[in-house]
Amino acid sequence: MAGEAELRGRVSWPVVVRATGLGEISGGEIVLIPEARLPALLTNRAALGAAGVAFAIVFGADGVPGDLRDALGVGYALLPRESDVRDIRGAIEQSIIRRRRSLFELGQRLHHRLVDAAIGGAAPHELLEVAAAEGVRVALDREGEVLTAGLTDGISQDTLLAARIATAGSADPFVSLVHPKTVLSSTVVAGKERLGIALVFPTPGDDRDELEAVLSSLVAGLAIALSRDVDERPPTVEELMQRLEHPIAPSSGAAIPEAWRAMAVRDAAHPGARIERALGLEFTARDIQAMLARSGEVVVAVFPARNLFNPPSFFQSVTTRLGSASAAMGLSRQRGGRQPRKAVDEALHALRRSEQGVLSYEDIEVDLLLERVDDWETFVTSRLGPLLDADARADELLHTLDIYLHSGRQGAAAARTLQLHRNTLLYRLHQIQKALGTDLADDEDVFALLLAIRLLRAHGGRFPRHL
Repeated sequence: MAGEAELRGRVSWPVVVRATGLGEISGGEIVLIPEARLPALLTNRAALGAAGVAFAIVFGADGVPGDLRDALGVGYALLPRESDVRDIRGAIEQSIIRRRRSLFELGQRLHHRLVDAAIGGAAPHELLEVAAAEGVRVALDREGEVLTAGLTDGISQDTLLAARIATAGSADPFVSLVHPKTVLSSTVVAGKERLGIALVFPTPGDDRDELEAVLSSLVAGLAIALSRDVDERPPTVEELMQRLEHPIAPSSGAAIPEAWRAMAVRDAAHPGARIERALGLEFTARDIQAMLARSGEVVVAVFPARNLFNPPSFFQSVTTRLGSASAAMGLSRQRGGRQPRKAVDEALHALRRSEQGVLSYEDIEVDLLLERVDDWETFVTSRLGPLLDADARADELLHTLDIYLHSGRQGAAAARTLQLHRNTLLYRLHQIQKALGTDLADDEDVFALLLAIRLLRAHGGRFPRHL
């Protein structure tokens, strides 16, 4: 048997090994091996594994060595010499037909029960109960909001994360996980939107084909139920700002908080709707009253600054819900209660500078300020002019100056960073002072040089590759 080591619905038809080798075998066949063809096959036994063969039937095996399993490299069965290969082949074909018919009937029955129930308005948890009535243990994961049926134990976060990662990049409708035991999972999709992951937890003796039939019908029903359960269109950032800045009436809502914070999140691997849901669930889990809005596929969250939490930990929890390693977050500083727009602008500025992970506005604030400086080139040239020449020596001296100044003018520390002998560092610093006509012991000169370097970097000017 090729493929899984069991008689599965995907098995096609039995084929007889040709005298020249494996013949028509391409995966999915019962392999029948007449005795006369066994020696030729044994000389090329690696082809069995390459074809995915898991079990072989050998006819007329008198005199075959007892270590045939080692010789073939797969499991096998021996049939008497007088066995009729045509009768056996016909019996296998009939068995496959009966098996396929049985699975088709099971699939039809489950499909009608689950899809009809979903069309009739059944909620996701009710569909899970219908599937569990077939004697299987099932679950639905929606970015960490987990529903189960037939399961007495909870589901570990490691298992959920493994399922999210495995299904995210798989073209196979059914993905098997071994984490820590075999789990069968499938993505619930409506159109191009991923709505969740359905999981089946087999027990010993469960039939894989029947589990797939249950899972396939469950996914079809859940796609209908979850599509109906999609939240209303979220507000745009501008709509949310209007709502926060111009409340209808003071009595219509809670008092304006003393300060706001905002975060902006994007993930190229996931649409905004999934990010919004994951953020909403994480805010709810932490009992934080946040308001969400969308700007394209970027999700913006605004919340009272009194809610203290660790941004990297929050971000890690959100990416765990998404099963993603490509998300980025921009985080604002605290802004006054009537300045939610400034908080949002800061979060979006930080997000634009972030390729991955969490970036706070404070980390880029100086660079943003320096970008607005007029006539910055004149200032930079007047302070660093000779070190801006397009040659290796100028690059070397500018790199040395940057490291020396940012080490607090600590010669020993700068020499270690540059991997230079202290005398070499002193020689370079002498050349720098001579070229620039400046004094590296003068605080005002040092401030101006640091500012010039920061301006050069903020404007993307020519800078040594070391920096």
